[in-house]
Amino acid sequence: MTKEILNPKNEYKIGDIVTYSIKAKIRENETNKGKITNVNIVDTYNSSYLKLVNGSIVKSNGIEVDTANIGKIQTTIPTLNYGDTKEIRYDMEVLNTANR
Repeated sequence: MTKEILNPKNEYKIGDIVTYSIKAKIRENETNKGKITNVNIVDTYNSSYLKLVNGSIVKSNGIEVDTANIGKIQTTIPTLNYGDTKEIRYDMEVLNTANR
């Protein structure tokens, strides 16, 4: 699993958009050749400082994303095959409480 900011800055201001990418990929070894099923991912964020931008989630096929709980982005990847990468991208807006 990797998580990265796709548009990094030294400083973010109120209203700036931060784009995150979460990628899941299997590293092959003797025990996990082939595939893994039901890969659960939970990403948390501080909802006092960041707000998920509605409609900004971009996902690989076969992924459903749950954003019902503020401060959490959850997903289950049904099947992750060796050599494949599944990705979720989303935008967060910097709130005015972040600069205090």
